[in-house]
Amino acid sequence: MRNVAPRAFWLIILSCSLFGTSRAEFITFPGLVRQPILIDFDDVPTLEQFSGPLQIGNSVGEDVTFFGSPNTGLYTNFPTWGLDSNGRWGNGRTFVSSNDARPGGLVFEFRDGPVLSVGAFINYAPNNGSDLFVEAFDSNLNLLERHNVTQLADIVTPGELNGGAFRGIVRDNADISFFFVRGYVPAADDLRFSRTSVPEPSLFVFWGICFCRLAVSRRR
Repeated sequence: MRNVAPRAFWLIILSCSLFGTSRAEFITFPGLVRQPILIDFDDVPTLEQFSGPLQIGNSVGEDVTFFGSPNTGLYTNFPTWGLDSNGRWGNGRTFVSSNDARPGGLVFEFRDGPVLSVGAFINYAPNNGSDLFVEAFDSNLNLLERHNVTQLADIVTPGELNGGAFRGIVRDNADISFFFVRGYVPAADDLRFSRTSVPEPSLFVFWGICFCRLAVSRRR
């Protein structure tokens, strides 16, 4: 008589991993934004001292707006934007940044509906005592998640031109209506967002082990 208990056990474990795994987390790899919609700001006009909000989603057919807070200002295609020890942005890079050498924030609103994951290629000026944060809010501006980038995965690009790193947030459910990047002179390019879920990378390894065990049990 064939023993089906091991196979049933691993099927239960596999089902739990598929349907019971939390994916709400801080992310540092753009590939975790599955099938992303990319806004690279190439079609955004060069503007200075601009209060916003500004429509930035026309090129991808999305209603996405941007504004700087609390200070006014939006910069794209700016020739040289200083980031203290982290170098500078400019020389053809299109980006948005808050205005003036002080703490500020970049706010992206997804007006066509909330998203599940969002992030951007970002940098900031780290020498002024203000940490860099990424934050997600729902449609009522209730805080969903806040992550201290400086403490979790700091961006260190000493003296680089256009240096930076991807930082973002992925949620269990598509409930992100606002994405904030907050710090000292924060700058962002290549905004990526998606309403499609993606499994955690570690699950692929786990699934592989499960299927191998199932195969062994079946042969026995």
